[in-house]
Amino acid sequence: MSIIVREGNTYYQLELNYDTIPGVLAIPASTLFLDFKIYINSHLVTVVDNDELVRSLAARFQPFWNHCLYDSSINISDTPAVTFTLVCKDTVFASNRLPKIHSIQFRLSVLTLDSEINLETLLVAFNYLMVSWVLNEELQYPAIFSPTGRQFIKLNLFWYKKMYYEVLETHLDDEEKVISSYIDIVKVHYTTMKLMSGAETLFDSTRSNRGRKCIFEKCPLSLVVCAHSDSS
Repeated sequence: MSIIVREGNTYYQLELNYDTIPGVLAIPASTLFLDFKIYINSHLVTVVDNDELVRSLAARFQPFWNHCLYDSSINISDTPAVTFTLVCKDTVFASNRLPKIHSIQFRLSVLTLDSEINLETLLVAFNYLMVSWVLNEELQYPAIFSPTGRQFIKLNLFWYKKMYYEVLETHLDDEEKVISSYIDIVKVHYTTMKLMSGAETLFDSTRSNRGRKCIFEKCPLSLVVCAHSDSS
């Protein structure tokens, strides 16, 4: 998959690959590895170039995945083949037989004729590319990429399993079926696009600017924290 945008004399591109081609349904592996390669004019940016810059960049990409209920950490190698890796430990799903994604490789590139690149401008462009990608992927794989959807699944799965055990005095043995049904519910009601669509409908009916602001702030989506972004 590839997305390209142009701003003046500068081109920004996102390319990515999954470790396995996702099927109709997929959840994250217990640990999901996100490898990021950032290129500036075909040069791979690594800690060899600027350790402080790379660590700062990695920190800008981390909050979204924490918001998605991953316990994330940053891995930066002294002999890097990538700019940085986000190691995301899943907190939603226990061991099961559903298809899983173990890693995703991202390549973010900028090609420019300008002699200088503003960091915040770069991050805004990268955020645009990442958000464009995740809005599409969330519709297909909300169990991996949907902040609200993953919270819905985690909460409901916990109570379903608890009540199942208390009533039947045995552990749930068809968890995959329950998870699949919750994923279907999320696709219909709780992806970012669905929530934003509902908020827009509510705004149209109330015609309240104040209401619109409050509603949209409840559905933030930022994959790269920029100067004007809320890191939550």
